[in-house]
Parts: sequence; C-alpha cells; structure tokens
Amino acid sequence: MARRGAGGQAAIWVLLGATFIAILNETVMSVAVPVFAADLGLTAPVAQWVTTAFLLTMAVVVPATGYLIDRFPLRGLFAASQGLFVAGTALGAIAPGFALVLAGRVTQAAGTAVLLPLLMTTVLRLVPEHRRGAMMGTMSVVIAVAPAIGPTVSGALLRASGGQWRMLFAAMAPVAVAALAIGLPLLPRHGGGGSRRLDPASLALAAAGFGGSVHALAGAGPGAGPGIWASAAVGAAALALFARRQLRLARAGAALLDPAVFRTRAFGLTAALLAAGFAAMFGVIIILPLHLAARGVDVLVIGLMLMPGPLAMGLLGPLIGRWYDAAGPRPLVLPGTVALTASLTGLCFLGEAGPLWWIVVCHVVLELGLGLVFTPLFAWGLGELPEALQADGSAVLNTLQQVAGAAGTACFVAVAAAVAGLAAGDGPADLGALVAGHRAAMAAGAALGALMVVLAARIRPRPRPRVELV
Repeated sequence: MARRGAGGQAAIWVLLGATFIAILNETVMSVAVPVFAADLGLTAPVAQWVTTAFLLTMAVVVPATGYLIDRFPLRGLFAASQGLFVAGTALGAIAPGFALVLAGRVTQAAGTAVLLPLLMTTVLRLVPEHRRGAMMGTMSVVIAVAPAIGPTVSGALLRASGGQWRMLFAAMAPVAVAALAIGLPLLPRHGGGGSRRLDPASLALAAAGFGGSVHALAGAGPGAGPGIWASAAVGAAALALFARRQLRLARAGAALLDPAVFRTRAFGLTAALLAAGFAAMFGVIIILPLHLAARGVDVLVIGLMLMPGPLAMGLLGPLIGRWYDAAGPRPLVLPGTVALTASLTGLCFLGEAGPLWWIVVCHVVLELGLGLVFTPLFAWGLGELPEALQADGSAVLNTLQQVAGAAGTACFVAVAAAVAGLAAGDGPADLGALVAGHRAAMAAGAALGALMVVLAARIRPRPRPRVELV
C-alpha cells in the first residue's frame, strides 16, 4: 500500500498543479483562433482544428487510461504524460506554421488525457475515505475551473503580448517543466504490474467511436456538411460495436473499459449527472461570450464578467469537500442541481440591452451549483467502486466529460442558431434574432437542469460513520 504521509500529499499537490495547467489548455486557444488564423493565413474552419484536434485526441486516449494505470507504475505514467505535455507545449511555442502547432496540440492532449485519471487514481489510493471529499473539493478547481477560465487567461495573455499567440504556449512551458521536475521524485513507484492485456480491436473501436462522436458534435449545427454526418454515423456504429465487445471481454477480465462499473448504482447516477452537468457548463461557456459579443461588449470586459463564477467555485470547492465528508452527497447535490436550474432559468431572460450584472449573478450561481454537484459526485461515484474498478471508473467519467462537453456545445449552438434563423426569417439575423436564439439555448439548458434535479433526488448513499468537522 502506498504511503499516506507528507510525501503522498505533496505528490497529490504537484499532480493537481500539473493537471490544472494541462486542462486549462483545453480551452485556452478558443479566443486566439481568429488571431492565429490571421497570422498564418488560415480559414476559420482550418484554424479551429487547434481546438478540435485537442478534444479528439483526449476522446481517443482517455478510454485507454484504465489499462495504462493497471499496467504501469504511477511515477512512470506521470513522467510519460507530463513529458508529452511539455514536448507539445514546446512545439507550439516555436512552431513556424500550422502543421507543427497542430502536432503540438495533439501531443499536449495525449499527455493531458492521462494526467486527470492519474490524479483521481492517486487520490483514491493515497487519501483515506473520510478525507476524500476535501481533496475532491480541491480537485474541482482542476476539473471545472481550469477550462472555464481558459478563455479569460487567453485574452489576458494576448492583450499583454500584443496578439502574439505563441505566448499561449511559451507562458505555460516553464510551469509544466517545473511540475515535471518537482513531481517526478515525489510520485510513488507503486502501482502497475497488472495482468490486463490491451485489446487492439477495442482500442481501434474506441478511437473511431469516441473520436468520431466528438468530431461530429464539435461540427454539428445548421451548416453541417456530409462529413459531419458521416463522422456521426461512424462514431455511433463504432460505439455500439465497442460496447458489445467490452461486454464479451469483461467475462474474461480483458475489457478496455470494464462495463462492470455501471453495476454500481452510485456510479451510474454519478455518470448521468456529471454528463448533464458538463454539457450545461460547456454550453453556457460558448453561448454567453457569443451573446455579450453580439451586444458589443469588449472582449476584456467579457473575460472579467465570466471570471467571478469559476473563482467562486474554486474557492468554495475545499469547503464543499469537507461538507461532503460530514454529510454525504445528497444534501449537496440536490441543492446544487436546483441552483443550476434556477440560474439557467434566469438566463432565459437575456435581452438586447439588459443589465450586465444580472448575467454575472446568474453565472456565479451556475458555477456554485456545479461545484455542489461535481465535488460530491466524483468522491461518491468513484469511492463506491471496488479498488480494482476505480481506474476504469475514472476513465469512463473523463471520457464522458469530453463527449458531454462537445455535446453541450453543439446542442446549445444548434438551438441558438435554429431559433435565430426562424426569428430572422429570410433576412440576416439581427441582434433581436440572435438574442432570441441565446434565450432558447438557455431554456434548453434549464430543461436539462430539471432532469438533473430528478436524478439527484434518486441519490441514496450507503450509511457511513459520521465525521465531525474540526
């Protein structure tokens, strides 16, 4: 068994820092796409691949992380994953053209895909059960706050560097190198040595299924071409074959992602609620900046408006974790889903010239609601699994995060575009039509939130010893 003293705690904190920087990079390029495209003479759809390729690589690599954690020691996996992230960041910082930037983003994503499941598994192995909630609360900063503040960090770095997009890579490189140098001697050597074999057919089906689905969702919308529909068809077919193969391989203990995790009721509820929560979060992340930009709000002001929510979630995360350790998931998750639904309902009243403070308040309530949902669910859902299935559970939840995030973005944008088109009629969409679309997208999100309330009401945790707060 791994040590649980100061060395183990230090290892977790280093992993938290490394994963925060890695996850931040998932959305940090979003604001820079127009600058990047103009500098290299690219069309917007081609330039957008710096974000799409990151998501696709994550979706392809994450399903294999359960196998990797089973077979290889934690220290070796950290060295490989963080090393990949450092290499990808360096490529992006010196890239003279699009090809190397794309290669850097893919390399970054390959490392990032392993870091978050590795962090979760390390926490579950090193932290006693009665203290996992507090640590998972700290992890919520990584899981939810990092992608939420990515656009703000991107805007600030671009403003400070005079539009030099390579600074988005160069600024991350020293931090990533420091995390690798500090973390390598701290990570325990234990772990790995499992007997699970890698099934090439499962890996290929996972790559086609999750990769095709994320690609289709990322490009979905009224103007989607035949390539998007082909990706959706290939993704759906591959996922069906993947699920069937995993059920068969699980009987021999050789599944890439063991479906036995869903036999645990707590994990099934966790997966459903987290998927809905990430879909809502990423949908709002894309719609609110579009709405504010359509109203002529300055990009720096937009970034500042969207900062308080993630900061509030991050600051409250450790406290939420302590509440979970004392009371369990239900007293936190149910109010969290209610707050999330209320905030999305409030955003249904977006207007052409409404007060900006109302948007800030609704966004803060949304992020606090998500904090009340994410932290307890990660601790409860993974903690209820047998130790042998925890790596698979972590891989499943992280795969769902990527797919649900892409689905939320696609659905919110599709609803907004469809309603705006109907409101505009045969002419171009004016501000009124665009705002109508934004309101409709938030209404769809509120309906998703109502479903989350129903699911949260079904949480029935097993009895556990009471832990007094000190």
